[in-house]
Amino acid sequence: MNLTLLMRTRHWGLIIITSISCAVFIPLLFAPLTLRAQSALTRELSVGMKGSDVTLLQTYLARDSTIYPEGSVTGYYGPLTQAAVSRFQSGSGLFPSGSVDAATRDLINQRLGASGMMIGPDESAPILGPGSVKTTANSATFTWTTNEPSTSRVMYATTKPFLYATASYVTGVSGMSHAVVVSGLSPGQTYYYTIESIDPSGNMSVTLQLPFMTKVI
Repeated sequence: MNLTLLMRTRHWGLIIITSISCAVFIPLLFAPLTLRAQSALTRELSVGMKGSDVTLLQTYLARDSTIYPEGSVTGYYGPLTQAAVSRFQSGSGLFPSGSVDAATRDLINQRLGASGMMIGPDESAPILGPGSVKTTANSATFTWTTNEPSTSRVMYATTKPFLYATASYVTGVSGMSHAVVVSGLSPGQTYYYTIESIDPSGNMSVTLQLPFMTKVI
């Protein structure tokens, strides 16, 4: 059996790409970037804006699946966030503009405090434990752990760097042990991905954009 391995070592982990006829297991040591949550919305928000206040807004809206069924927390104010804000406004007796004006901002801040999402002692982002990527010809399974309950999301693309706001992504179940399966991939293709976990306070950890390769048929 011919075995071809390409090994690359970085300070952030070990990448192993192989063409053997079995699933590929790639151990990775995550070096996450962390974003500290803020406690309240301090400005008006609209489509095209981004920042930790947008992350806080999305985290709050995602608590209600009837308002924000996609539950995507990206830190970017796109069409999905606009639609969620519009639903929130309609249900709260406000004009459904889809933008966070002063009245909407004040109401959300009031409810953030009542819901316990205002940041107190929790200002630490989730710590990502060592993870792995297991690939086949058409799929990749990403697993990792966090030290506190948090969301699970994998964003990926065929080029690097990629924009989080426009990249394909798959979300998993929130918890401390995370597993996300990305399917519909092309055989023998190199992809780039980043993993994201956000705790209930809105603190975010994301990995660097790392490569993986699907199995060659």
